[in-house]
Amino acid sequence: MAIKLTLKYGGGEVDFLELLKFFRQNNNIVIVGDQNDVLEKHRKPYSLDYWLRTHGANQPNTKQATTEWLQENLYATGFFAEDQTNDPETGRDVKAVRLL
Repeated sequence: MAIKLTLKYGGGEVDFLELLKFFRQNNNIVIVGDQNDVLEKHRKPYSLDYWLRTHGANQPNTKQATTEWLQENLYATGFFAEDQTNDPETGRDVKAVRLL
């Protein structure tokens, strides 16, 4: 039985195990990268927001990795924590999520 996380906007779902794999493939830390742009104009394809939009969002043109969603769905599991890291493209310090 797959564990699903419901996305905030549009009622789509993402598979929790697939999300864990995504984090493992990225050294257990992923930038949040939340943007208000439509998916086609999203500038951070390596971000959690982009991944959520492309792996289950019914409304992929809507920001999915909101602070509220992160707190209620990721941090609340105890498997994830809020963090900071360098954006791999810009080098700037940005919000990130770490798999513990």
